[in-house]
Amino acid sequence: MKLIAADQDFISARVRQSWEIACVHYTDLDQQQSMDTTMTNIDSADMPLYIETPLVYSPVMSSRLGYEVYLKMENLQPSQSFKYRGISLFVSRAIQEHGSEVHIVAATSGSAGIALAWAGKRLNVRTSVFIPVSAVGVQAELDMAGSEVIVGGVDYADALLAAQAFCKNKPKTVLMSSYDHPTLWEGHSTMIHEIARQIPNKAAPNAIVCNVGGGGLLGGVFQGINELEWDRTKLVAVETHGANCYHLSLLANSPNPASRLLIPDNVALLKSQSLTGRTSQAEVTLARLPAITSEASSLGARSPSQTTLEIGLACPELIAVSVPDTIAMQAVLGFLDEQKLLIELACGATLSPAYTPGLLQKLLPKTLEQPRPVVVFIICGGSKATFHDTEGYRNMLLGNAETHDARNLIMIGSAVGLS
Repeated sequence: MKLIAADQDFISARVRQSWEIACVHYTDLDQQQSMDTTMTNIDSADMPLYIETPLVYSPVMSSRLGYEVYLKMENLQPSQSFKYRGISLFVSRAIQEHGSEVHIVAATSGSAGIALAWAGKRLNVRTSVFIPVSAVGVQAELDMAGSEVIVGGVDYADALLAAQAFCKNKPKTVLMSSYDHPTLWEGHSTMIHEIARQIPNKAAPNAIVCNVGGGGLLGGVFQGINELEWDRTKLVAVETHGANCYHLSLLANSPNPASRLLIPDNVALLKSQSLTGRTSQAEVTLARLPAITSEASSLGARSPSQTTLEIGLACPELIAVSVPDTIAMQAVLGFLDEQKLLIELACGATLSPAYTPGLLQKLLPKTLEQPRPVVVFIICGGSKATFHDTEGYRNMLLGNAETHDARNLIMIGSAVGLS
């Protein structure tokens, strides 16, 4: 597909390149992924069900921020979430290992269950999804996909306990983690390889920004960056306060006593033997939240993946960020106004550096050598995005006189505030 001459007068070279990449993606999927979208069964466990999503250059954000901003549009996956990558791969391999009668069970606060349900429907596999009462909003879509839905418990941790009990002594039943499994990370890592093919000049970006719940997406990003040897690419991992188990776990393992003082008293610190040998110590400490108090329920793991934590502890380019819900809400509204796209609050956390004055500059300073750093934001999904919730964010911010002080609550590593 070619752009007409009139368009070429108004669109920059970078925009044209991003558009052409997106067009090639949608017209040449068979060549790029060997995927037949009409198939109902698979011949290979590794034949992908996910799509290659566009990497879109944002001229508006780039102009406003003074950075070269790209958006990896994972909200375009069949389940509206990046999780379809790893979860569809997990389902495919479960069929290969256990046969077509396998029954796959998962506990989830939303998007992982939706990805599992649609992957199961696509591959004609029985699925059961345990969700807490806080996630009943996704039940209708789970029902639509034909998954069995069991509702109970306050949050993800309660749903997981119920799912574990359900799976006992059932040989054909497989319990799938929502975020803590190598197959999930392998599937999620494919988005980084796509970025490498799509980005102009195939050059490593200066930074990739993503959110963190339990660490599934982060594990995939780590794997992709490692495989591509992007050793100098910064990885900005953003969470919301009240769901920031990963950031608090990093602080719990810091040799600096002052860092550990930032961990709330009601957060449990659990010692565990190292699983990877990547850390300098034989034990690592995982932070366990007493409850999820953030409105970003998609980030609702009380404790992170230990493997992903250990990889993060050994990664000098990782920058952990925690933001208040109001900062993430502002990003959701800003992205809607600016890009005309609706995203859920968890994805608003990802975009917080783009919509909080001074935050992106703090995370990735401009230099004489790099006056316009290249940043990729992973638009991780919108499976839980609704107009009702988004309007609620706007009303909440309008009624919150202390919103302007939220920047003082942003935590970057062990530093609090943007001053």
